[in-house]
Amino acid sequence: MFLLLAFLGCNSDEVDYGLIEKLDVDQAAISKDVKKLCAALEMEDPEVRSYATKTIMKLKGAEGAEAIRCVSQSIKRPPMGWDEAIVKNFAGSKDRELARGLAKVIKTPGLENHGEAIDYYTKMPIAGEAFFKTLISIANNQEMDVEIRRKAMNYVGRNKANIQAIFDLTYDDDVKVQEYAIEILGRFPEVPEATEFIKKALNSKNPTMRAGSLKAFYKQAPLKADYDLCDAMKNDTSPVVRKAAIEAYNGIARRDPIRCLNKKANTLERDPDVREALLATLRSATGEAEAAAHKILCNSIPFWLKNYVKDDEISNLKGVDIVWSQNEVDHPNSLKCIERAFRGSSGYSCYAKMHIALWYKMVSEEDIKVPLCPDYETYSEPERESK
Repeated sequence: MFLLLAFLGCNSDEVDYGLIEKLDVDQAAISKDVKKLCAALEMEDPEVRSYATKTIMKLKGAEGAEAIRCVSQSIKRPPMGWDEAIVKNFAGSKDRELARGLAKVIKTPGLENHGEAIDYYTKMPIAGEAFFKTLISIANNQEMDVEIRRKAMNYVGRNKANIQAIFDLTYDDDVKVQEYAIEILGRFPEVPEATEFIKKALNSKNPTMRAGSLKAFYKQAPLKADYDLCDAMKNDTSPVVRKAAIEAYNGIARRDPIRCLNKKANTLERDPDVREALLATLRSATGEAEAAAHKILCNSIPFWLKNYVKDDEISNLKGVDIVWSQNEVDHPNSLKCIERAFRGSSGYSCYAKMHIALWYKMVSEEDIKVPLCPDYETYSEPERESK
């Protein structure tokens, strides 16, 4: 039996209720025993805490208001820093007390599953100055993880009334925040100041500014942006900018950019993050661009193996898994693509030869001998998860 210590959230006298179960919650609701309902929020069983929350949210009158305060004060809970069993019931609620309680918690750095807690907050239909003030506070908090800040920025940037807050974040100390802030400005082509800022940033000496502006420009005018994106992915001196130009085409459905992506795929790229972004973008192609993107993956396998798999086996390298990428999105053509690369492997390193031979053995189901590099007795590769 779990023993309840003093529940201080509602300023009640110390009471030991012992183990509280769902039936006890029902009886407490009937008798309007607020102290017992509040105590149920402290039980070890998350189902009881969740049930108590739902029950309390249905209460009316003074008792309901008092119990809601208990819910608000019970949101914060170790070890995650917040209690999902309680918070998951807030979706659709317009209760200001609950919103304030959750806002206070999500503004705390270092929460576990922090992004989920923010998502629950945004599912409460309470949009207004206080709502966005909370999210802007998170976006500006440099103690927060950058991905949490970006999540808050994404919500803030859905409302044009918050555009000044986004402008302010373009000067943040964190370059990733700067880049994303500029990218968000691309959502507002009707705001002349945003468009002007993006155009100037395209030629900035700061790589982060150029990277964000490319994505923003593409959001505003995809057809007009093609030239700048193509030029940047091939010629910009910064890998941050080259990567951003490629990522702008994530989910591409038009054929127009395919020629440029093809040239990029068959031009030497030293930065592994840029190569990884290119593979991801080609895998993400849809609509009219899909078949052409898959063809790039197929035809570029020999070039990638010769140039990027030289000094180590592929599982220790980043941004080189083109064979897996092709097989992941275009499996019916894998045998043809891999066999061609396997048959033409004379210029490969021993690591590349091991890699392509293993893949050919898998897709062809032929019992071939995989050639081994010196000091290798056997060779295998870890399974990759879908990306």
